Amino acid sequence: MQNKALGLLAVFGLLFFVACGNDDPRSSDIDDDEDPITVTYTLTLTPSANGSVVADTAGPYVSGTVVTLTATPVAGYKIGAWTGTNDDTSTSPVNRVTMVTAKTVAVSFVPVSAATFQLTLTQNVNGTISASPAGPTYSDGTTVILTATPAAGYRVASWNGTDNDASKSNTNTVTMTAAKTVSATFEVTTVQYTLVVTQSEFGGGDWGFTATPPGATYTATTTTLTYDADTSVTLQGVSTPTWPFDGWNGDVPADDKSKCKIIILMDANKNIKAVIPNETREPACTGA
Repeated sequence: MQNKALGLLAVFGLLFFVACGNDDPRSSDIDDDEDPITVTYTLTLTPSANGSVVADTAGPYVSGTVVTLTATPVAGYKIGAWTGTNDDTSTSPVNRVTMVTAKTVAVSFVPVSAATFQLTLTQNVNGTISASPAGPTYSDGTTVILTATPAAGYRVASWNGTDNDASKSNTNTVTMTAAKTVSATFEVTTVQYTLVVTQSEFGGGDWGFTATPPGATYTATTTTLTYDADTSVTLQGVSTPTWPFDGWNGDVPADDKSKCKIIILMDANKNIKAVIPNETREPACTGA
């Protein structure tokens, strides 16, 4: 009977030891402090006769990276077909591939023919497009340089029908492997101005102000902010017991210089000084 009791006691002791052992953090293979694993993929560019293809950046590539590919035929050849890209139907020299797995890309080249093709330039409002060499008819495989000229106050927003429709540059190309129609759209250029706020020469130290937008507080001796033209910016001085806030100088209307809170219209670059006297007292500025 005594031996049976000792046996049961030994079993319970073993179970207790195992249960307590699970509290040892070393028993877990998971480290919550480990950095997440970055998934990368390789891109293989398959060589082809009568031309070459290159990527705009070197791999390996983080998952989701869009790689721009440029194929260059030798003289007398043009793009035949792409494989493994985002657009295998394209015959343009520029293509793209999105790296969501390891990819292999190839491009074939075929001889240009004796055919000729017409290029139509669709003119849009707020800008024009020109072609060099001048058309409208081009031999098969000819690369035409396109130049967009935006009207004053406008810039290129997008291209359509070109070798690189993702471009927003004023220049682009189109390779004449068929009849093509090219257009460009233009958008208003956003004018921006800078607002520079500095602490005045009359004081210094623990001070600050808020600017809305963006709704943040700034404490540096000089703060430079950038805004679109005609944005209304609210500046609010922040006083402390050591450094009272007395108002503003610089590009501020005379009636606003003694206010704690002012509104600035960004219709030009503005330079403003926060008046901080070097003394301990209540702030002299007025208003909330």
